[in-house]
Amino acid sequence: MFDDVNEILRRYAAGEREFPNADICDSELEGVDLSGINLSGAELADSDLTGINLSGANLHDANISQGSLSEANLSGTNLSEAFLCQTGFQKANLRGANLSGANLSGVHFGDADLTDADLTGADLTGAVLRLANLTNADLTNAVLEEVSLSYKPPIFCNTIMPDGSIKNSGS
Repeated sequence: MFDDVNEILRRYAAGEREFPNADICDSELEGVDLSGINLSGAELADSDLTGINLSGANLHDANISQGSLSEANLSGTNLSEAFLCQTGFQKANLRGANLSGANLSGVHFGDADLTDADLTGADLTGAVLRLANLTNADLTNAVLEEVSLSYKPPIFCNTIMPDGSIKNSGS
């Protein structure tokens, strides 16, 4: 198992991409490029990942709770079944990300781009979606309890809602 963030960064720079089940909680990885990395099952709770590039990465079943992914590039990233409670995604790029089955309770998606994101079966209880772009996103069977959709509402354009209906509204 990998538990030294500096070792992971060194090996990544040398071309290695496989770091499943890494335990690097409370890490500072602001602005780092880890595109295409495999951190499935990793423990990254309480980490500052502001501005990180994780495009095309595999974070299936990872724990990134209570961290920051603000302004991160997560386009095409696999975050299925991930535990992301209380994580900040403000202004993050999540275009085409797979968040199916993820626990997203209490997350902050303010101004985040979730275009084409797969949120099927995700738990968004208490999430903040202010001005988030949900164009073509799939929220089939997602839990949206205690989510305010009125103050600075998200952008819905061809968005599949939890009940399977299509929603178009927002600016």
